Amino acid sequence: MWSLCVSTILLQGCISQNLDGPIVDTPQGRALGWERMSRDGRPYQAWTRIPYAQPPVGKLRFMPPKLAKEWTGTLNATADIPVCLQPVANKNTTTGSEDCLYLNVYRPKARSDQALPVLFYVHAGAYHDENIGPREIADYLMDEDVVLVAHHYRVNFFGFLTLGDKIFPG
Repeated sequence: MWSLCVSTILLQGCISQNLDGPIVDTPQGRALGWERMSRDGRPYQAWTRIPYAQPPVGKLRFMPPKLAKEWTGTLNATADIPVCLQPVANKNTTTGSEDCLYLNVYRPKARSDQALPVLFYVHAGAYHDENIGPREIADYLMDEDVVLVAHHYRVNFFGFLTLGDKIFPG
């Protein structure tokens, strides 16, 4: 499923420009991105908050992710990804949202026919907490000729609870 999600977002031949930002066409629909400069002043393009799975709420809460449904119109892929629901360290509270299964995709603005390596970033939260971090991570990596894909995944028991049955398959 990950390869399908990543390949659909990275369709090289489906990009166009308009005044609002770069547009990418995916099997789920169109997505509007944004442009930014890297740490060393290299322009890059980004699409953030692209759903790769349906929101894991209700009957989908403890189930394996289901592929995102198609959307109509153009998705505004410029918003920040919500943190997946998790406990706050040293506090008796939680933060985040269960609707958090999104991708961020970044690539250099300069285009060529050369295929670029893809770096698939998994944040270091020990499957317990945290998130992929600020957008600024791309500011460093976009100085290189790579495509960066970062994703949010359910952490803690929301992502890893299993009883080995149909209700909590894990």
